[in-house]
Amino acid sequence: MELKTQTIKELKQIVEKDYGVLLSDEEAQEFGISMLKLTRLGLTAIARADEMKNSPVAARVSCTLEQNTSE
Repeated sequence: MELKTQTIKELKQIVEKDYGVLLSDEEAQEFGISMLKLTRLGLTAIARADEMKNSPVAARVSCTLEQNTSE
């Protein structure tokens, strides 16, 4: 995966402005790809958690037939 030249330039500007760190083109490329992978991983985890929450199997597991009283 390769980032566009303009994307690398913008990422370098953002990192410099927000963190005061100057990145080379190669560092910005690696950093940008790492951010994309991390974002994809997070979105996948959220989607899977949402699927589990909406799954009929998960609903059956979380819904017990025991009494809710202390008596």
